[in-house]
Amino acid sequence: MKRRIKKIKFIEIILCVLLLSGIFSGQALSFDVYAEDKDADININIDYDIHPHLDEIIDLFVEHSLYGVTREEAIDAMLENFLANYPELLPRLGYSLVSAYDSYGAYYSASGASPGPGGRIGSGNLFSGYGIRITGTPGSNGHLYNTRIIQVFTESPAEKAGLKPGDEFIKIGDINVESLGVNLVSHLLSYSDSVEITVKRDGEYVTVSMSKALVVAPTLYIDGFKIPESEDAAVIKILDFSDSDMAYDLYLILSELKGNGTDNIIIDLRDNPGGYFGAVLDCLALFSTAEDVVLAKYIDKDVVEGDDILSHYGDGFVFSQICLLVNSGSASAAEIFAQSLSDMTGAVIIGETTVGKAVGQAEFELSGGDSLLFTTFRLLSSNGVDYNKTGIEPDIKIADEFLQAERQDFGQLNFVNCRTIKKGADNPAVSALNQRLSAIGYILPEDITGEFTDTTEFAAEIFRRYNNLADGTGNIDYLFLEYLEEYVSALNRDRYIGRDVVLECAEIYINSGKEAAEAFAAEFSGQ
Repeated sequence: MKRRIKKIKFIEIILCVLLLSGIFSGQALSFDVYAEDKDADININIDYDIHPHLDEIIDLFVEHSLYGVTREEAIDAMLENFLANYPELLPRLGYSLVSAYDSYGAYYSASGASPGPGGRIGSGNLFSGYGIRITGTPGSNGHLYNTRIIQVFTESPAEKAGLKPGDEFIKIGDINVESLGVNLVSHLLSYSDSVEITVKRDGEYVTVSMSKALVVAPTLYIDGFKIPESEDAAVIKILDFSDSDMAYDLYLILSELKGNGTDNIIIDLRDNPGGYFGAVLDCLALFSTAEDVVLAKYIDKDVVEGDDILSHYGDGFVFSQICLLVNSGSASAAEIFAQSLSDMTGAVIIGETTVGKAVGQAEFELSGGDSLLFTTFRLLSSNGVDYNKTGIEPDIKIADEFLQAERQDFGQLNFVNCRTIKKGADNPAVSALNQRLSAIGYILPEDITGEFTDTTEFAAEIFRRYNNLADGTGNIDYLFLEYLEEYVSALNRDRYIGRDVVLECAEIYINSGKEAAEAFAAEFSGQ
């Protein structure tokens, strides 16, 4: 998780030293620097070795050159001249600094490129689209099929057109997409600026038209397809904590649930990578039910442990039972939310041990428009639990059930035999094409034949248009094949979740109690 801090002056001389150490040694080394304050001149303690080879160069120059310079003067001149000649290496220099100390550090160029690992969790989530979130049913190859809507964004073209969660896609334009993959449907919608969609709702067919517009994608939603047997329970999926205003969306959801008489909730934090600390606090405050409830404890280098306690006057929502679902992909802000909510409300945590990231980063904007991200604070949960590097141990431990995706050898598909792919054809090249279209989640595994069907034609055409390739069946050329092979490498699934046993365990907990849920987890895990 991170805070935002802008326009902080950067200490350039430290970066210069690190650049050279990284260039000559292939790794960043730590050393001592100090300053009176952030705007003061930097004093460098030069009683250290940078690198054997570089030290030899500096020492020989200082000892034998005609110019009579000191070691410090030589280093200063070398750094100044180096950066004057290679200014494009400054981003790598910044990354060398933060990565020397901080595995979460990153340097972001104003252009958006980053010279090292680390990625922003975007805020705002504003994009051009129709405003729907879709899912499907896993096929034997691990991809999703039979597309349906799980969320319609507020004030989006989809909402204005009348689409609703639960609508099943039948047609997009004249293309029947009932048995086609979610990946294909997503790509088709992506390159189309306006569409006519036919969906099935409660046995009836509804056709709507809509055009793309700027929409805000919420980071959480009610998953209406989960535990339908439990009318007094709802599943809330939180994708991340990247939206600073997401607490309002959560407030609306919780208000709706309480208004409908829902007494139990399951909050799914699996694979939630985290986000902003402020968003977490705002969401936790919605569950605060007493005065001065501690939401979390914040500690930076200037704060003694326990001194900076973030509390809230309690007027939050009360639910009979709360289950929190986590796994090995739940990290950072998701972890502090889960542990603090458990501390505050007694919510049960179900799933796998989490990542164990209880430190946060601040982003500092540099004068040139670039920015630097590094760790500046650590966190304890509401009750003072420190799970950094160890992760949160669930109250009931159970892992998702993964199934092995069906695999088969691909037939040969190349620039020569692709010329035999055409309408009415039935040959090995068409079979090889269908195999690859299935491997990227476009068509069902059972549609893999040597026959060039309408499904093959639709899938190949959508792939062309999405990747801005030439239209038409006769244009399966080397460029089409190159793109297709790249997608196969990226999207071919080895395994997939076949049964959501973690969610099943939560449902058992709500309906039958903790002992029954523990027995289910033990039986499923083979204990």
